[in-house]
Formats: sequence, C-alpha cells, structure tokens
Amino acid sequence: MNILFRCDAHPQVGLGHLGRSIGLAEALRHLGHSCFFLGQWDDVAQGMLEDARFTYHEAPSEAGSSEDARSTARLAASLSASLVADSYSIRMEWVLNPARREVPTAMIDDFAALPDYTGCRAVLNFRIGAERMTYRGLSSERLATGPGFFCARDKLRELRDCRTPSKPPWHRILLFLGASDRHGRAQAIYDALIGQTHPLEIRVLLSSEAAASFRHRPGEVLILPSRMEDHYAWCDACICGGGLVKYECAYLGLPVAMFSQTEEQQTDSEIFCAAGWGFNLAPEGDTSSWPDRLALFLQSATFPDHLSGGFSSQSPDRSARHIEHWLGVPN
Repeated sequence: MNILFRCDAHPQVGLGHLGRSIGLAEALRHLGHSCFFLGQWDDVAQGMLEDARFTYHEAPSEAGSSEDARSTARLAASLSASLVADSYSIRMEWVLNPARREVPTAMIDDFAALPDYTGCRAVLNFRIGAERMTYRGLSSERLATGPGFFCARDKLRELRDCRTPSKPPWHRILLFLGASDRHGRAQAIYDALIGQTHPLEIRVLLSSEAAASFRHRPGEVLILPSRMEDHYAWCDACICGGGLVKYECAYLGLPVAMFSQTEEQQTDSEIFCAAGWGFNLAPEGDTSSWPDRLALFLQSATFPDHLSGGFSSQSPDRSARHIEHWLGVPN
C-alpha cells in the first residue's frame, strides 16, 4: 500500500505534527508500505524528512482549505495512495470535499473538534485521556486512543532500549520550547537555570533567528535542525513547551517539565501531569510561580524509576496495524 501523509511543519505550527507522522510512517514502512509526505516545510522539517529517508512534496495551498483537499487528492491519486492527515487546520469543508472523499483517509486528531468524522476510515489519538473523547460518526473499533498508540520514531525506540534512567538532582538539562519559542520564555528559563545553587550543564535548542539575540554561556546553545535523540541521550531531564516533546520524554522515561505555549497545550499538560508523567511549571496557566517550581523540579525525587512503563515499546506497531487495517477496508 502507498500512503500519503498530509501535515505541515514550520514556526507557525511547530514540528510535532511532523514528528509523530514520521513515527507512524516508519512503523508502516516496517510493515512493507511506502510512505510519502505532502506539506509546507521549513528547513528544519526538510532535514527531519531527509534524515528519515522519506520523499516529500511541497503543498501549494494552506492546510485544510478546499483547494488543499483537491491538490492532496490529486497527488494521492497519482501515487495510488491512501491518506493520513494530521493538521489542526482541517475543517469539515476539507473532510467533505468530493475529491478528497475518493481517497481512503485516516486522521491523527487530538481534540475531536469536528462535528462529524464519518468521512474518515479511522482516527489515531495517543494523548493521555483520549479514551474518553467522542469522535462522532466513528465506532469505537475505528479509534486508536491513548498512550498505547504513541507514534515513537525509530531512533527513539532504539534509545529507549539502551537508556539508563538518571537520579535526581538533575545535572544535564535540555531546554527546548519549540522551533519558534513563540513567547520568548527560553531566555528567562535559561537565566533561572544558570542561577541555581548546584551546577548544571545546559543545552538550549533554538532556531537561528532566536539564537541571534540569546544571551548564554559558551557552547550551551545549539541551532536547529538537530537530532533530538542525541540530546535525549545526553540529558538527565528536559524542559519543553508542552507539545510532542513531553510524550517523547515519557516514552523514554526521561523526567520532563513543561511551560506550555498555547491554551491547547496547557490543557493537555494539565492532564499529562495529573497522570504523573511530568511536572507543570505553570499549573492552571499561572506563570507567576514558575521560578520556584523550576527549582522544585530540579530537586524532585517524585518521578518513578521507570516513567516509560505506561508507554509500550510496541505502540508504534499497534498504531501502524490499526491504520493499515482500516485504510485497507473497502468502502
């Protein structure tokens, strides 16, 4: 089977949609399927796709529009491909577009926000608490929900098999608030880190634009693109922006604190932390107490020895088999 992934990755939408789509595509490739990508990409995203060895195409129009549905359907037809879509911009006009409806389609969908999912063969949502969501128009057997379906990339699976959990207090800290650091929080968090009473080694991942004005000690800022698995292997703990990175850390058993960048991320982070998988630097969106909470996180001994236990090492394979089955079911 040929499968076309429709997702974007650039500073406005982040890298998370692409990262998890690559994880699912790699698992589908292991099952013998050929996967292709269509989207609007920045240089970092193109590097990720090339590193994962996937062919990619530039989308001519914004994700979720009627024109996007038509152009996506045309490329899928030329490849004789089914479709996996992953974009917060997808609306009913895209789902119901006649050209797109000729293509068997599955979705990676976080919020069950559409009024009707009848036009989709299946939905994948690996977020904690996703099992309680209702996807109108789809039976439960067509849903792959919860962390048991987490789409870890191949290199994360390899790292998980060999990584040894670290013990607090943490000394090597990875700071990555997303490719754009849209609210400029990284500088304040970095300054607070270097002011801690015990010595820390810090790596900050930034875009070249953000790095140009970032004040830092020598050697502690790295420019994207960057292979995340190398930094996960190096660090004792991670501070992230609340998107896909926190799930990657939990999958690896890596302690993670988050400073969410959007309201949607904040809601998800609250659920994530309530389940015991991470530490929220700004609970309920309160940013006033984060310096004290940052210090508490760095000394924390509350994380279990094997955080990754709730995330099956086989979760990408489960996701791939689910998508494989439902995209292969005739209309």
